[in-house]
Amino acid sequence: MSASIVSRILKPTPEQMAIIESESDISVVNAGAGAAKTTTLEMFAKARPNARILYLAYNRSIKEEAIKKFPSNVKVLTSHQPAYAVFGRDYQHKMAGNIRPYSVLKALNLDRNRNIPSGATMVYAQRIVQTVEKFLTGIEPYVTLEDVVIDHGSPIERVHFDIADIANCANDLWSIMKDIKDERVPMVHDGYLKLFMLSGRQIGRYEYILFDESQDANPVTMQIVRNQQAKKIFVGDKNQAIYKFRGAVNAMEMIEGAKHFKLTGSFRFGPEIALAANKMLYLKDSDLYVDGLAPHGLVMVPDKEGYQIAGEQYMHLTRGAFSMLEEAIKQAELKKSISFIGGVEGYRFSRLDDVYAMKFGMEVKDPFIKLFESYDALTSYSESDRDMSSCIGLVETYGKELPAKLKLIQDRTVADTSQADVIFSTAHKAKGLEHKNISLSKDFYKSFNYTNHFNPDGSRVNFHEEEEMNIAYVAITRAKQMLVLPHDARELFTSDALTRDVIAQKSIRMNMVNTPELIIEHKKRRRNRAL
Repeated sequence: MSASIVSRILKPTPEQMAIIESESDISVVNAGAGAAKTTTLEMFAKARPNARILYLAYNRSIKEEAIKKFPSNVKVLTSHQPAYAVFGRDYQHKMAGNIRPYSVLKALNLDRNRNIPSGATMVYAQRIVQTVEKFLTGIEPYVTLEDVVIDHGSPIERVHFDIADIANCANDLWSIMKDIKDERVPMVHDGYLKLFMLSGRQIGRYEYILFDESQDANPVTMQIVRNQQAKKIFVGDKNQAIYKFRGAVNAMEMIEGAKHFKLTGSFRFGPEIALAANKMLYLKDSDLYVDGLAPHGLVMVPDKEGYQIAGEQYMHLTRGAFSMLEEAIKQAELKKSISFIGGVEGYRFSRLDDVYAMKFGMEVKDPFIKLFESYDALTSYSESDRDMSSCIGLVETYGKELPAKLKLIQDRTVADTSQADVIFSTAHKAKGLEHKNISLSKDFYKSFNYTNHFNPDGSRVNFHEEEEMNIAYVAITRAKQMLVLPHDARELFTSDALTRDVIAQKSIRMNMVNTPELIIEHKKRRRNRAL
């Protein structure tokens, strides 16, 4: 099926057609949320039925969906699969999802011959783990001082933590990880991926490589793709880059010598939700805006807290796990059936019981938590561990009522999300998903707080936390028909001045005049004048 036949049968948009026809050695496609980027890649492949094409998926769920959609001339793999076939399978017996600090403490004898204050040894081990994790996302063959992770705001770390020693320990840890016979410390998935990158191997003989969700790639994955002798298309949405904490670097902005394309028409939502999304994009000075091509929807910003979507299932998105569990408790108390994207166990609340036990002087079973001398020491450590911080927050909030609250959640949880009244997820876990009705938690306050973006006189504030804006944008753009924003966002999202600025800037950026949002604004002004 040639490009002309694809055009006649599948009816691509002009933006899609430009990508389908491209034969550039390197192409970068910046695609807005819901802008059919994967569908565009399918059309690209169908226009080349005799070509050997590799599609690299960001994760397993994306891969499984892609296998169903792409033609037979396309090989679909996750970015880790080629690396596992060459290196990963050798570590199958010692593979783990992460490295526990307590195993590092024992393997490296960290409690000996170091001037580390009592109670800080576990934090030292955590810094070594974090240093290795950072190293595994970079292209250097050895851990360097630049890889070292340390909290310079902490007096204890600033005075007592030796950066050079942490780097040396991290190299020692990496050596143990690579040793197939040494099971004191596990190998992790990013470890064998790094080994594959360092080897410079070819994945296979392909004419084209389609790299989806490339905005979330780290330098290792990008280098693996660069090493391949094929034409490459990097596709993603740089406004959805939300994995900086994993070492992702918004790699789409770092590709040299590429031809650039855009996909701006979203088939997921209409102009109302697009306007809400574009407000986030405007506030982060994005050069990409979205057009809502789907039927009209509804955006609500309640004038008081506690508004809930009634009569229909909805998905409630939060910035963090703490807020998610808080809201889940409220819904369970209202006798609503609830479900969690990825399952409740995916939010690592299994440690809650032991954090609670330590707080109230009960038996602690978790071997990691048992290493802490006191609840205060665990609390100090939690400042460097996001999951542990959420557990501490829940214990402090609910106290001795927590076990009963967790039991209630367990009783009201259903495994099948289609059977739930309310589906819960963090914005990160919801990435790539969509739902008819979406409500957002108040813990997106950094992005939605008016004073973070505007001075009292209305002048702009330079809000530096771009990733927070990206996370908010991801959450907003999961909605297909109805979006309920938190009450705290009311001032920002009901600002007529901001709406006018967004519409004007979008028109300039996209070289468009009569955008759907502009039509809505004109109708609104006419109604106001009529009143």
